[in-house]
Amino acid sequence: MSLPEIGVELLEDLVRSVAPVGYVPGNHDYPYRDLLTGVDGVTDLTATDVRDGVRFVGLGCDRFDAGTEIRYLDSPFQGDAEQVDEWLDAYRAQAFQSSPVTGPDPSAVPADGIERYRHRLRHLRDGFANTAEAGVLVSHVPPFDTQLDVIRAERSPLQGHHWGSLAVRHALREYSPALCLCGHIHGAAGVVDVDGTRCVNPGYRCAKTVTIDGDSVETEDAPSSTEGKASDGPPTTHSETATHTTATNFYLGSNL
Repeated sequence: MSLPEIGVELLEDLVRSVAPVGYVPGNHDYPYRDLLTGVDGVTDLTATDVRDGVRFVGLGCDRFDAGTEIRYLDSPFQGDAEQVDEWLDAYRAQAFQSSPVTGPDPSAVPADGIERYRHRLRHLRDGFANTAEAGVLVSHVPPFDTQLDVIRAERSPLQGHHWGSLAVRHALREYSPALCLCGHIHGAAGVVDVDGTRCVNPGYRCAKTVTIDGDSVETEDAPSSTEGKASDGPPTTHSETATHTTATNFYLGSNL
C-alpha cells in the first residue's frame, strides 16, 4: 500500500472514530488531493465550509515550494526586520494598487511573487467576505513574522528567518478570525495571539485539542505516546499537524 493510500485510510479512520475531518493539502500533498474526492466525512476546506455556525476557510498548497510569497532573502533588505515589514506592506499595496509604493524599487520583487501573494489573499478575502459567522483559518503555511514561522533547523540556510505567508498574516489583520491553524515549519510549534487571532502550530506529528465557545478559544496538548498515537483515539503518525476542535466536533489537519 502506498503512503497516499495509507493517508486516505487514516482519514477514514478519523471519521469513524473521532469526527468529520476538514483538511488542506500540504506542500507534499497537492499531487494527491484527487484521492480524497468522494470520501465521506472528509472536506477540503479550500472550498470553505460552514459547520455549527463556524466558517472554516482553508488555504492549502498547490506547489512543493511553499512558504513566503515574496523571497525577501534575495533582496537588498534581508536581515533588517523593521525594513522587511515596511517594504512588504508596500508590496501589498503594489499588488492591489491601493496606494503608491514607497521605499524599494518594485522591480526588486519578481512578478510571480506578487501574483502568488495576490492570488492567496484574494482567496482568503473571498472566504471571509460578507459573513457574520465566527471564523477559523486553516493554512498549511503559518502567518509571516510570528513565532510560528521561524526556521530553527541548524543546518538550514534559512535558519533564524521567517518563512510564513504574507497573505495569511494580512488576512488575520483584516478579519481577525477566532482561530488560525497552521503547520509547515516543523520546529516552530506554539500557540500565539496574532492581530487578535489565536494561532496554533501543533508541531511535527503532534496534536492539540481546541475548544471554541463564542469568542473564547482554549487550547491544550492532546496526550500522545512515543509511537505518535493520541491516547484518546486519533492516530497522528502520518499527520504533520492536527487539531480537534471540540466545540464544533470537527477534526482539522493542515497536512494530512
